[in-house]
Amino acid sequence: TKPCAIVDCQWEDIHYRLDALNIIKSMCERLERNIQRVHHMVQAQAPPAETARAFIDLIDLFRKDLSDPRRDLPKLPELQTVTPLDRHIHEIREQEIMVIRGEADHLRQSATDIMEALSEVEGFLNRLKNLAFESQNSLPDVVIWMLSNKKRLAYARIPANEVLYAHHTNGDKWLEACGNNCGKPQTVYLNWPPKKDSVSPKSDVPACLRIIVWLGLEAHASDWLQCADEGEISVFAETYENEANLFGWGRKGLTRPAWSDVNGKMRLNKENFDPPPSGWEWDNDWFINPELSMAFDQDQGKTEFVEDIYEYDTRIPGTSWTHAKSSWGNVRGDEVPGRDDVEPPQGWMWKDTQWSVDKNRACDEDGFEYTLDPSMAGYVPVERNYHLCR
Repeated sequence: TKPCAIVDCQWEDIHYRLDALNIIKSMCERLERNIQRVHHMVQAQAPPAETARAFIDLIDLFRKDLSDPRRDLPKLPELQTVTPLDRHIHEIREQEIMVIRGEADHLRQSATDIMEALSEVEGFLNRLKNLAFESQNSLPDVVIWMLSNKKRLAYARIPANEVLYAHHTNGDKWLEACGNNCGKPQTVYLNWPPKKDSVSPKSDVPACLRIIVWLGLEAHASDWLQCADEGEISVFAETYENEANLFGWGRKGLTRPAWSDVNGKMRLNKENFDPPPSGWEWDNDWFINPELSMAFDQDQGKTEFVEDIYEYDTRIPGTSWTHAKSSWGNVRGDEVPGRDDVEPPQGWMWKDTQWSVDKNRACDEDGFEYTLDPSMAGYVPVERNYHLCR
């Protein structure tokens, strides 16, 4: 089984901008692949007849892309959000594609030298890439974060247009305007977040995901089920039972519903789920599902740990600092063996062979903090005459 999550968000509907962008980008990618194929044949010194045939196929496919009605740029809708810049860009794109189509037709009839013809086709590609830019793209990228202990450890950024779903005005799926990775399995490698004090970025990959991402309008939400045509989708209904500890656990003194959502705000009694929505049926009865994260420690899966130990000194007013009776302790003040007697757990080894003083905190130049009495805590980084412990 694979988990599936739905994230609701609200953004301006600019499909008329990104649909045209995706159509042009798809033409660029197909043309670029075909150009590389011909280049490889030239480098491999393939027979001239085969190379010429491959180039003719390249030109024919490119001309088909430029003239196929399914790849026509969508007309701008009559909306107030359509700007004069949208109309100007749409006009420029249509005119440039028409010019490129005429030049490609001429090249198909007059090409005699493969390398010169390839150079001209690469010029077509560069002109199309210049059209594949949207200066009014207000749709943010899809960002995936890897979280642990409420900290962001790694992320991946996916341009929204690459996973955007497109619908034609007649209700059919518009394949050419869909993002290349919309509803398709893709491998995503996560990156480490950049740090200001980092001299060089980490070279290892924090995580690799195999995911399907579908981004579209709520009106087309039912279409994303087409991405799961190889399996069945199971939807879990969940409700949380709440109790308060007031002279024992129970409903007395409870400030939220007895059964609610995860935030404790919406009342969700188990009886309210019957019957299931039309077209659905229960696969099983209610069961208790403990939170899996409770079964693991916060440091689960880590490969490096920092061992810390605290040195304690005492003094009598008017005398110098000397080691305390229990000169080594943990952060709670409990006595522990000296630093030279600390051994790593079985199966572990020290990465650094020497102890170092942690001065990256509020302390003096030697790493000490001072207080009047250890039982009172309240350590400060500046030494005073009345301090008796450090």
